[in-house]
Amino acid sequence: CVLELFTAKNVRSFSSIRREEASSLVQFIGSSPRGETIHVTERISWYESSNTCKAAFGELLKDQEKFLGIVRELMELAG
Repeated sequence: CVLELFTAKNVRSFSSIRREEASSLVQFIGSSPRGETIHVTERISWYESSNTCKAAFGELLKDQEKFLGIVRELMELAG
């Protein structure tokens, strides 16, 4: 499954997903009120998980925040 997901052809086919999510990230940052703190790590995590979910499942998860929490916990345990 992992090998099929990351073939060169599939990675190229995900470019529209990456472009869409990058545009969304830039739009979020650009629309944030001046002087407001932006949690960059949190936004990058959202960007990465959105790309992964859309590439793997075709859409975002219904509970994206819960997914991110699990990923954060795994990262803490791993490192």
